[in-house]
Amino acid sequence: MNKKFNADLFLEILSKKDKKQLIKNMSSLVKPDVYFAYALAVGYGFKNKGSFYDLLNETYANDRDPAFLKDTLNNLDKSIIYKPIEEIKHADEDCEYFLDIGLLSSNKTDNIFLIYSYFTTSDSPFPEVIKTYKSNEKIEKKTIKGIILKRLKKEGKYLNSNIKKRLIKSYIQ
Repeated sequence: MNKKFNADLFLEILSKKDKKQLIKNMSSLVKPDVYFAYALAVGYGFKNKGSFYDLLNETYANDRDPAFLKDTLNNLDKSIIYKPIEEIKHADEDCEYFLDIGLLSSNKTDNIFLIYSYFTTSDSPFPEVIKTYKSNEKIEKKTIKGIILKRLKKEGKYLNSNIKKRLIKSYIQ
């Protein structure tokens, strides 16, 4: 199934327009990765009937490769621009691990989204927006570093130890 992706709807949802009402109607959207998945599904044409995960399995799942988040997001629509800040991949005998942090923007919105994605071959949540900036706002590396460190503290116990070491080396020093 190859549906045309509606970047306007996707970006509108990510911009958190009517987020409180959406969560009131669908409490699972309180989770940031579920909210991102819902925004994707709406972009693919989800109309609040049935499971949006079913729609994503028919559409986005075929194009989704969390190991290459940049390619996946940039291929949604030519107006979407995803620029990675940090891409760390690691594999051991049990699993593959992928951490991706980057900025998602578009000429169709005045927002820039700081995206966080941690994927393993045993657990594959969707990316999530961890901070939204206005396009005219100066985004400083120091601010992003602070946000990533805060996230690292929150996620630390779940991150693969090799990925954690690389992040600490990059962001603590």
